[in-house]
Amino acid sequence: MSRKPLNSRVSGTSSNSLNFYSSKVPKASSFTKTKAHNDGNSASSAQKASVDVVPRPYVDQPKQPIPDYCSNAKPKLVPTVAAGVEAKKGGPKKRTGPKKRPSLSEQLASIGNSVADLTASIKSNAGLEVDQANLSSSSPPLLSTPSKSFSVGTLSCKYPSPVSFYADRCVYTFHHPFQAKEVMMIMRYNDMKDVELKGTKSHCGSSRLRFKITGKQLREFKGFHSGSEWVTIEFNCRSDVDRVKESVPGLQ
Repeated sequence: MSRKPLNSRVSGTSSNSLNFYSSKVPKASSFTKTKAHNDGNSASSAQKASVDVVPRPYVDQPKQPIPDYCSNAKPKLVPTVAAGVEAKKGGPKKRTGPKKRPSLSEQLASIGNSVADLTASIKSNAGLEVDQANLSSSSPPLLSTPSKSFSVGTLSCKYPSPVSFYADRCVYTFHHPFQAKEVMMIMRYNDMKDVELKGTKSHCGSSRLRFKITGKQLREFKGFHSGSEWVTIEFNCRSDVDRVKESVPGLQ
């Protein structure tokens, strides 16, 4: 059996291997052609891009006149509104201050007058004796003021009423402490003697009107009053006395 030499087999194998790889390796000429082709494409695309980037020349558009729609239109008068409410004619009304309430003295005096009128009406309906000449006239009093206490001689009233001053008399109701009756006190200025009307600033002092009824006996107060004793109306404060001095000239 003949054997081939080792050198020839090795050499044949190496030659075949070289031929296989040499067929796969691209030639330098192909690189040159491809690069030239790519350079040509990039140059053409750059040329196209440069053509598209060139701006167009600006052309001024002709100016058109704006139509005047309001040349002949008359302006409309819109009423003034504030907070969604139409303004009223005559302008805003001026605010006036709060109404002045009557003082406590005036309120109590008004209540006392109503009670006195009601008492007289009840007596009249019950058939009791009512001196119509001594009742308050239809004319309103010059002043009505509350009181603190009454006294006739040695008798004092626990439930004083308002005092109404008229031009010629003062009227108030005296609640008898020992008898279940009310005495309508109608004191005329002509019958008063030694009149004293004074008031003090201190709370401890007395603000009062006191006088004497001389020559007459008060029939409702027998045993408690004589002609030489005082009849006293005591007020709550000095301001009540000042009001009496200003409003009732008959006591001066």
